[in-house]
This record gives sequence, structure tokens and C-alpha cells, in this order.
Amino acid sequence: MSPSRRNRLILVAATALLVVGGVVLKVHLEGTHALAAADATWDTGDMDRAQLLYLRAGRWYLPGNGVRERAAERLLGLARARHAESDWPGAVSAYDDVRALYYGASSLAPAGGETLDAANQEMAVTLAEWKRASGSTETQEALADRYHAQLVVHDIPSPLWSLLMGLALFGWLGTLGVFAWRYEGLRRRWPWLVAAGGSFALWILALRLMGP
Repeated sequence: MSPSRRNRLILVAATALLVVGGVVLKVHLEGTHALAAADATWDTGDMDRAQLLYLRAGRWYLPGNGVRERAAERLLGLARARHAESDWPGAVSAYDDVRALYYGASSLAPAGGETLDAANQEMAVTLAEWKRASGSTETQEALADRYHAQLVVHDIPSPLWSLLMGLALFGWLGTLGVFAWRYEGLRRRWPWLVAAGGSFALWILALRLMGP
């Protein structure tokens, strides 16, 4: 391998690591900061504002960073506090925010876990109590079972677009890598740039269309 080719590969790899590392660090710091701000707001008694901040914190999600899980646990605690006060609209809103944190990121990781299961179960019970307080003659158990069956049904990402997203991402990175490797020996470089641009465009399109 010639020194110039090796230097280009090192540059490409270093750039990729810096970009990915920068994104990961940004997500972690922003999520942690938002989580601390939400905790401080809840301590003042402003539950509405705290709920909003916990939801924002949980949206700074990357698999493995733990911010979403901590935000969801605090939202679950907030929902339980509102339920204990018979604030059914407030409790349902907070439970639904827990669900949003998991189902909204199901394209990156499967939605599941004890916190989500608890939110679905307790939200169903809260909705049943609210319905009974509004004059329903149906039993609370029947209402809770019906609501829970509805809550656990959700859309999943499109398998086709998820597959295309992965292929396009590897195609984009692979094309750039081969382009850098063979740069000096290429007689025509524009087809490689077109392929890289097309792969990148397909990756963005798949991210938007795969859902849920």
C-alpha cells in the first residue's frame, strides 16, 4: 500500500470516527442535561413542566445510552403520583408519554421491557377507573382488559424499508471506502460519487418511510 493511499484511508476512518463519536457524545450530553433539568423542575412541584422535560430527555435516544430508560422510569413515577391523586387525565397523559418513548424509537430497537409493560397495564387500569367515574356500568376489570388489549397493539417498522435502510447505509460507507482505496487508479471517479450519493439518498428515504 502506498503512503498516500494509507494516509487517505486513515483520514476517512478518523473522520468517520469523529462524526460518529460526536453524535454519540451530543446525544448523551443533551439527554443527561434534559434529565437533570426535569428532576429539578419536579422538585419545585411543577409536574406539567417536568413531564414535558422528561419526554424531551427520553427522545435523546441511542441504543445503550440509558437516558430513555431513566426518563421513562421517572415519567412512570410521575404518572403514578397523579393517579394516586385521582388526576386521571394527567396520569393517562404521563403513561402515554412513557409509551411514546418506546414505540417512537421502535425503528431503532424493539419496544418492550418492564417499564413499558407497567405503563400499558397501569394506563389501562387508570382509563377504566376514569370511565367508571364517568358513569359506566361495565365492570372495571372488563374495561381494563379491553383497554389493555388496545394499548399493546402498535405498528412495527416496515421490514422492507428497514432492510433497505441497512443495505443503503453499508452501500454508502462501502462505496466511500472503495473510492478512497482506489482513488489514484480510477479513470472515472464520478460513477463512484454518484453511487455514494444515491446510497445516501436511499438511506435517508428509508429512514423516513420505514415507520412506525
